[in-house]
Amino acid sequence: KAIKFVLMSETFILNYFTKKKNTATAWLSGAAENKIVELDQLQKEILTELRKASKSMFKL
Repeated sequence: KAIKFVLMSETFILNYFTKKKNTATAWLSGAAENKIVELDQLQKEILTELRKASKSMFKL
């Protein structure tokens, strides 16, 4: 019975950490996706500002 208990405990622990790993991976994936979207928006804003500044300089 002791061996069965140890095996069940190890199975429980492995399943627990597998679920935690999957949860953490999903969270990180979502966070990375949000960061990519934010950086894309920032890039667009910077390029827009650079174009405006460039046009202003040529008007002088």
